Amino acid sequence: MAASERLMEAALALNPRNANGAHFKAHAQYEVGETAAGRAYLQDWMPGYDPRSVLHGHLSWHLALWALHSGDVYGLWDAVDAQVGPDGAQGLPINVLTDTVAIMYRAEMAGVPVSPARWARMSDYAAQYFP
Repeated sequence: MAASERLMEAALALNPRNANGAHFKAHAQYEVGETAAGRAYLQDWMPGYDPRSVLHGHLSWHLALWALHSGDVYGLWDAVDAQVGPDGAQGLPINVLTDTVAIMYRAEMAGVPVSPARWARMSDYAAQYFP
């Protein structure tokens, strides 16, 4: 992991706005349990990143996941509703669907209630884009 982290840091030093580098860093921080540091990094990195960009929704998913791990249920749903889910995300439908359902499932596994309306919304979304 140390060698890959050095490469990631070098890539980010060359281009701090590299979304793939930011994504890799998010995964690296998650894997070693640096929830607060990872969340802070992405919160600082995301402003100015075009919401139409391919990784915007997924990087927001990482923020939602870290909010969940931190017990910040408001932050979880705020990220989902504003940046990850179909009512706020501007990304590809497959990414909107998979990221939203994945975070909802993780929320339920963590004991956070997910309303039937949220699941129904995702079912409708899936039927709309993937009939």
